[in-house]
Amino acid sequence: MHLHVYMPCADNSGMLLLPESPRWLLSVGRTDEARKTLRKFRSKREEDAAAVEAELLDMKFQLDWGRSFLSAPRSPLTLIEHENLTSRWVDLVNTKPNRRRTIVAVMVQGMAV
Repeated sequence: MHLHVYMPCADNSGMLLLPESPRWLLSVGRTDEARKTLRKFRSKREEDAAAVEAELLDMKFQLDWGRSFLSAPRSPLTLIEHENLTSRWVDLVNTKPNRRRTIVAVMVQGMAV
């Protein structure tokens, strides 16, 4: 009857069961927890441990770069201008995986309306 009320409640309740994002854990200095969460998402095989460490290092680099970029005295539009220099609208459809992602995103958004 009032399904539009119950479904968001179920979704929000399910979110409590999800682990924190490894990127967020790294951003607040909880490296060991980030590593454990990433291992949970990845395979627990020993040879995959190197891939987990490499991904953690990549995340740390990106976070450090973002902090250094945002902490420099700049105008608010500088970050947007930087993104516009490195990406274009055509990048959404110029490769097969990007086309698929774009189509799925548009379809999901269309169903939400």
